[in-house]
Amino acid sequence: PNATVSTKQGKLSITGLVQIWYYSIENDNRGLFDDPTLNGVSDTNEAQDNDGFQVKRTDLIFDMDIHENVSARVWFDPAREALSFPAANANQGLLKRGRNGNLANIQTGAGGVPRLLQDAWINYHGVVPHHDFQIGQFRPALGEEGIRLNGHLDFCERSMIGQFTTNRDLGLQIHGTWVDDRVQYWLGAFNGAGNYYLSGGQT
Repeated sequence: PNATVSTKQGKLSITGLVQIWYYSIENDNRGLFDDPTLNGVSDTNEAQDNDGFQVKRTDLIFDMDIHENVSARVWFDPAREALSFPAANANQGLLKRGRNGNLANIQTGAGGVPRLLQDAWINYHGVVPHHDFQIGQFRPALGEEGIRLNGHLDFCERSMIGQFTTNRDLGLQIHGTWVDDRVQYWLGAFNGAGNYYLSGGQT
C-alpha cells in the first residue's frame, strides 16, 4: 500500500520546466537624439523602452529505461522556435525592445527551420566498469555548465561562456566516473555539422 509503482524494464519518466522572463526597462522621456531647443529634434524614446515578457524555456523531457543497460532521452523545447525576440539590453539605447517589432517573426521564428528537438540519444551503461557510452544528438560536455540540465543551473541563465555550450550536435561520447563521481571525464567525437534542427549551424 502507498508504494510507488515501478518496473524493472520499460520505465518512462516525464519531466518539464517552464521559464518566463519579465523585464522592466527604465521608462524615460528623453532619447539619445532629443534636442528640441537647438535643432528642433524631439526624441522621447517611448518606442524603445517598453516592458515585456518572454517565454525563455519550455523543456519537456522523456527519459526511458529500455533495458537495465540501455536508456534513452528525447528532449523538446518549443520555446526555441522563436528566433526573433527583440533585444532587451536596458543599457544599449536603440537595442531596447521596440513596440513596433515584427510580431509575425516572433511567432514563427523568422522563418527558420525548427529547433525544438534538443536531445535524442541512447546511452549504454553498466557493462564496462566506471564508463557509459552515448550516441545520438546531444550537447557536448564543455565546461562546468555544459554537463548540467537547465533546471540544475545555479541561476536562471547560463554564464556568457556557458551559453556557447548549449548547441547540440550528432556524435558519440564516452563518460568515465571514479571515486563516487568526484572524478569524471567525457570524451566525444562529433560530426561538426551542428544539430539537425539548429538553423545557426555549428559553433
